[in-house]
Amino acid sequence: MKYLFLAFCAFLLAGCVSESVQAKQRAGLTMLQKAAKIKRHDLKLSLVGKREKLCGKEEKLTFKLQNNGTDSITLIDWRLDAASNLRVECQVWFPGTDQPDENAWLTINEPPEGSARRYPLTLDPQNLITIDVPLEFVQRLRISQGAERRYFVRATVELDSVSVRSDVAAFTVRNP
Repeated sequence: MKYLFLAFCAFLLAGCVSESVQAKQRAGLTMLQKAAKIKRHDLKLSLVGKREKLCGKEEKLTFKLQNNGTDSITLIDWRLDAASNLRVECQVWFPGTDQPDENAWLTINEPPEGSARRYPLTLDPQNLITIDVPLEFVQRLRISQGAERRYFVRATVELDSVSVRSDVAAFTVRNP
């Protein structure tokens, strides 16, 4: 009888530990393995919102990730901090050029190395999420009064499950 009681207690404790690990995985608190690649998707990443920024101020870029497909998509490896799902690159747009130099991109926001808190993000058809990325260098930027600087920008969602790159866009930083 004593052994039966000990076996019953061990069974209960093992079940609680297992349930706790499964609950954390469902909540996205742990990521034990790589997410499988989603082969068929119609996700589009693009820059939206105001494209004129003021130097010396806290500014941000806003991107939208939209599911243009006919099926729902679940990104099980989506990071809790939405901005950390993007790699954002920019470069100065020099006068007289109309295309960015492929070798001149500078990364201004990069996904973190290692494990991060994650949760599943489901995008139904025609549904979207917006992602704000701070432009920290704009606050330190000094431009002559009345002048402006223009920048090319692009972003990439870098997850194990999908990789989606935006088209090249532009924004302007002014000193009014």
